[in-house]
Amino acid sequence: MARYWKELAQNRSDNLHSEWNYFVHVCSFTFCFSSLPQIEEYHAYFSQKMHSSSSDIYSRPKWDYVKGRQEKFEFADSHHYERQSEFDKLPLYLFEEPKRQKVVKALERAIREFSK
Repeated sequence: MARYWKELAQNRSDNLHSEWNYFVHVCSFTFCFSSLPQIEEYHAYFSQKMHSSSSDIYSRPKWDYVKGRQEKFEFADSHHYERQSEFDKLPLYLFEEPKRQKVVKALERAIREFSK
């Protein structure tokens, strides 16, 4: 059974504006999201059975959640093999087929619940 909740996150530099952090707990793992578009991005990723290799992350645009738009990756002084996408940091057991389907359903429901 998946659990969903959101908590108010105070921005320490600006106490007048507050944002929400969204949490989805499924398959003994808790996802923490900073926005609804981020949940939708994870839902789209987990909806796919096959994924591109992790070395291909520079061909995909990066979503900037603070600015609310897509941006291209910037190459700093590091090489491509020194970076990971946010999906490479997730536990591998979440990508096993039965758990992947549970994650997709939980993220769908979280999007519906938080969009209200």
